[in-house]
Amino acid sequence: MPLNNNTKNKQITWIQKVKNFLPEPKKKFFDHFHWADWAFLGVIILLLIYIILANFLPSSLFLIVCQGAVEGGFVGAFCDWIAIRSLFQRIPFVPKSGVIENQREALMQGIVNTVRNDWANPDAISEEMNKLDIKSELLKAVESIEDQYPLENIITERIVDITEKLSLNMPDYLNKIVERLGLWIASHEFYEFLLSKIKEQINISMISRAAEIAGVIDREVITRNIQIQIVEFLTHWSQRPDALKPVTQKIVTIDAQQLSETLLEQLHNLIDKMTSSEEKAIRQMITNYSPILSDKIGSIVFNQLNQLSKNEINRYFKEKTQDQLNWIRFNGAILGTIIGAILSLLLHLLT
Repeated sequence: MPLNNNTKNKQITWIQKVKNFLPEPKKKFFDHFHWADWAFLGVIILLLIYIILANFLPSSLFLIVCQGAVEGGFVGAFCDWIAIRSLFQRIPFVPKSGVIENQREALMQGIVNTVRNDWANPDAISEEMNKLDIKSELLKAVESIEDQYPLENIITERIVDITEKLSLNMPDYLNKIVERLGLWIASHEFYEFLLSKIKEQINISMISRAAEIAGVIDREVITRNIQIQIVEFLTHWSQRPDALKPVTQKIVTIDAQQLSETLLEQLHNLIDKMTSSEEKAIRQMITNYSPILSDKIGSIVFNQLNQLSKNEINRYFKEKTQDQLNWIRFNGAILGTIIGAILSLLLHLLT
């Protein structure tokens, strides 16, 4: 009968108490013992007790049944111990032992194929995606990201980063921008554009047209003077040390909390207003991408396993399956005991 958690915890506590009385070297030796090892040790002790008693007590049905029970329990426990041990390490007299260590590549490829072709194949991914409530999942994702990476903190960090970069690098960038802008303003293309605008303004006013006819106003001279004044203004402005001060002051005064709340509110509203056709389009996009996603999942699993050495893979599988394998050993001893007792009783009755 399997042990429940409380019984198992009591066993572990009892074993720990026993180990506390042992000297340090023996404590380290018994640290490698699991509760199934203690059960196996118990079967060996029972077998030894039976051998001693059998030499002093007369033969009886009880002793015959006890013999079958302890022998069956020992054989079951021993065979399961050998079988499970041979999974993780080589045993000289057991052929093909050390399965996980010897078959590392085949085991890795088998796991990857199982993940890629069975557990996370394109059809399985598409099926799961179709079950999702897109709006609900997107809102959960936004909340999860906000919990892990508060938007207010990110905005504050970016503001500091931007102002520092503006202070250090922006003057150089600004000079380059002003230089290119000045070349464009001094170009013939801008001259023609500006000349056409001045011509429109002159034609609107009768006085301006009369002054142009009289030679008082020369539209080409006006255009050239405006070009020169704009270039001179830009050059002078870019060379001022406080040219970017209004920009940096404006950035620094941004309320990060208010901005983050506004952005999150807009994002939630955008998700809430998502139509069924938009949800369908998202599902279709995921479905179309599912073969690539399945392949990527398989590649991730393979890369993670490939980073492990033979000893690390051994240790990984042993740690993950230790409890279940111990139950196999324990159940093997119990079943061996029961079957051994039954067979001994039947053989005695038949003979």
